[in-house]
Amino acid sequence: MVDCSQDDVWSGPPTEVPDIRSKTDAIRVLFVEDDELYREALADELSGQGFTIESFADAASLAVRLDDTADFDVILLDWSLPQTSGIDLLSQLRRRGIDLPVVFLTGHSLTSNEILAFERGAIDFIDKTRGGEVLMRRLRLVVDSAARRAHRLRQARSEAGDRPSLLERRRPRADHRRIQHCLSAGVERRTLPELSGDLRSYAL
Repeated sequence: MVDCSQDDVWSGPPTEVPDIRSKTDAIRVLFVEDDELYREALADELSGQGFTIESFADAASLAVRLDDTADFDVILLDWSLPQTSGIDLLSQLRRRGIDLPVVFLTGHSLTSNEILAFERGAIDFIDKTRGGEVLMRRLRLVVDSAARRAHRLRQARSEAGDRPSLLERRRPRADHRRIQHCLSAGVERRTLPELSGDLRSYAL
């Protein structure tokens, strides 16, 4: 006898994304901060915790490095940079096609600035007073999230064509023969959730 229960109609294990970054991998950071003492102190603290840091005093000094950013994982920007502000620098980076995650540091944590940063595409906005430990934890989260997203995109591209799409892999597949049997047996469609598109494709 065919089981027409919801749990049985939708079958298949959930797709898991593997941990693709080793815990020993150094996170590579481009760091732009005009306060020399703070820049050197934070760079030393991050380096001491296994981060790889390349520091710059302003947007102009970073610009000479932008032709080769593939070796880095994240850009850490001070909000209040001289000449070109951090938020304007973010816009310039995006116009140049640099899509590395951007995290802002600020000594003046205004809600309006935080909203603007997210609207322009920043991933995080951190008050400097939170300290290095909080910053390091947030940087790791940002980089891990970006790595997983990139992994899923590569996986989707590699399985393009005859293979299921990324969306299909995220959702368990319907057993269409079982669904047809259940419908012919008198089970109402509304008891089989999210099947309308699949059923139309079978012209039932």
